[in-house]
Amino acid sequence: MDGTDIVETADVEGDPINIGSTVKYANTGTIGIVTELKVNEEGIWALLDTTQLYYQTSTLRLTQEHTHEVKQCKVTTGQTKEYLREQAKEAMSLSLEDVSQVTGGG
Repeated sequence: MDGTDIVETADVEGDPINIGSTVKYANTGTIGIVTELKVNEEGIWALLDTTQLYYQTSTLRLTQEHTHEVKQCKVTTGQTKEYLREQAKEAMSLSLEDVSQVTGGG
């Protein structure tokens, strides 16, 4: 294949999968949009935008479910260190009386 070939494939139900199709991987419930299709000696693979992983198309199912948009933000090292200091300070302020234990029996 030279990159100009069109890959034709189908999901587990026999419905056609194309670039742009929304699919679900049944084993984990991962949902994503197919951004690439490729063929090798092991089968036909679809690259999902949400995981950047390839899945064999025979393990996917077309879906109308939507993926959740992940928002990214930049955090400085200083902000991360301050957050961790605050978390450690809060953890140190707890005493064993603050921790409850639920046991069964009688």
